[in-house]
Amino acid sequence: MKVGIEVVTGFLGAGKSAFINSLIKTTKAVGEKIIVLTCEIGNVKIKEFKEKDLFVKHINFMEDNAELDKNIYEIINEYKPHRIIIEYNGTETLEYLYKCIFDNKIGKLIKLNTMYFVCNGESINFYIKNMGEILLPFIQNSDVIAVNNCSNLNERDLEEGINILEALNHKAQIIIVNDNNNFEEALNKSNLIESDFLRNIRVKLMDYMRK
Repeated sequence: MKVGIEVVTGFLGAGKSAFINSLIKTTKAVGEKIIVLTCEIGNVKIKEFKEKDLFVKHINFMEDNAELDKNIYEIINEYKPHRIIIEYNGTETLEYLYKCIFDNKIGKLIKLNTMYFVCNGESINFYIKNMGEILLPFIQNSDVIAVNNCSNLNERDLEEGINILEALNHKAQIIIVNDNNNFEEALNKSNLIESDFLRNIRVKLMDYMRK
């Protein structure tokens, strides 16, 4: 079985690292090995675990994104993870990410499962108007859009921001998040999380097929 890739991208300071910590907590399986590969330095630390039932390793990747495929290949060989979560630099293009997925060598080992876009609800208009050329591909290719820091937004501004996102990507599921501490609750309320049974079976099946 191929290693599942989940990509988290979005605005600078939007809460991507906090989202990843909550994503792991709500989607972890028994005995799962997860590598978190960050391509930028965030304000929130990625939580690592080295326990019997969960292994989470954080690796900083500050090299040229053209080397991303090589780095992922080395990670798979060294750690044999069940899942890799990439915190992708929102100012880069998707070119190098897709190169990994569709490359003949690395593409045989990985598959893109989900792409998440995390944005600050208070500055959706500003970023899209001023950085639209960079951000649009990420928004348009995302499966899930998490709108963070909505606790202080009035209903009109929030609705306006969501309408903009829906116009750019009508297929993505949009989740509303009050702040960094609310990601876990928002994820659990969504229909994104598969059952514990399915997650555990997936990990066991991967382990069995690697024997």
